[in-house]
Amino acid sequence: MSRRIGVWLSSFVLLTAGLLAPASAARAAEPLTASITCGADNDLVTAQATGYGLFPGTKLDVTFSVYSGGYATATTAGPVPSIGLTTIPTTVNRRGGYAVTGFSRPMPAGSLFYLEKVRVTVTKVSTGEQIAAPQDVMCYRDLRTTLEVDCDPTTGSSRVGVSATGFPYPATISVRYYAPRVFSQASADSPGFNTFFSPYVVKTVTTNADGTWSDVAVDGTGSTAYYAWSEWRVEVWTVSQVNSFPLGWTETALCVSADQRP
Repeated sequence: MSRRIGVWLSSFVLLTAGLLAPASAARAAEPLTASITCGADNDLVTAQATGYGLFPGTKLDVTFSVYSGGYATATTAGPVPSIGLTTIPTTVNRRGGYAVTGFSRPMPAGSLFYLEKVRVTVTKVSTGEQIAAPQDVMCYRDLRTTLEVDCDPTTGSSRVGVSATGFPYPATISVRYYAPRVFSQASADSPGFNTFFSPYVVKTVTTNADGTWSDVAVDGTGSTAYYAWSEWRVEVWTVSQVNSFPLGWTETALCVSADQRP
């Protein structure tokens, strides 16, 4: 009897191990995690990639593609000067992981605005196949553009605009207002609806002689909705459609234009 119990327990342990090991490995597997930092103190941009749960000894090519970006100083502006590909060969270590730095470089001296979009891909050297879906990361810093959201749910008013300083170049800019998420509910017993506007509106603005400018996209009062809110973000671009590049990029701000909930 004790022998049968011993055999049963051994089978149970083997079965349990067979079920848990793959699940544990699946949870640990992260073939690609891309990251980028915008150093506030040293103006340094660093792009990196890591991965875990891979077969040790596998040779990989990690490619960092800078596909969009722009910068501006007090006197000049242009596309980010480093658009292109950087490929770093690496080998998965004994623990099944890797970590590489694609590049680490300073922003242009005196940058008041800087934006850089990077796409990271990882492929097996032996076959050329991607081991994970590409990942996009973005570094941006804007010291001159301010998104202004002034909304009062008690009066149903909403005002969304932007103001900026330090734009001596160029004299004409394209201002793009985005509302990534919008929610509205007509009454307490009615369903709510989500809508998306990208972009919500695009305007052409001429900067003032001192490099300042401002604009308003939404200015409304008297909303009758039961509950309504929207998120806003603003991008500033050159007007030219040829070799266009960004000149400003704000954080997202919330506007609650109506709230009659108890």
